[in-house]
Amino acid sequence: MPSFEEARSIILGSVSPLGIERVPLLDSLGRVIADDIIAPWGLPCFDNSAMDGFAVREADCQGNASLRITGYIPAGGVVTTSLEQGCAVRIMTGAPIPIGCDAVVPVEETEESDSEVLIREKVAPRQQIRSGVRMLPWERR
Repeated sequence: MPSFEEARSIILGSVSPLGIERVPLLDSLGRVIADDIIAPWGLPCFDNSAMDGFAVREADCQGNASLRITGYIPAGGVVTTSLEQGCAVRIMTGAPIPIGCDAVVPVEETEESDSEVLIREKVAPRQQIRSGVRMLPWERR
């Protein structure tokens, strides 16, 4: 039985790199890419929710806060309004953070009834918010 190094040498001696060939993207299934592809900018470029829950204003959530639910932002959604004082917006993981919101409370830490949500614990600024990439294409490394 050959040693590891002998087996490695036998295998590497019997293979050679393939050439590079350009093909349309739709014909590239099952192929291996020859070069790295680098995105021109980082994504996402907006702050987004790290959890399913409620987008809130930290100042409104100092313990036992009952907030009116005024909207819903799904992942891939677009924010069209800002968050008003005393309100919350249902938000899904990856959804953009609405203007005026500075925290997300996970759904497991809330109690919802009718059109209101109860936030029992004090909320920390930027809790459960992932920062978006703020790098311009010419600033990337």
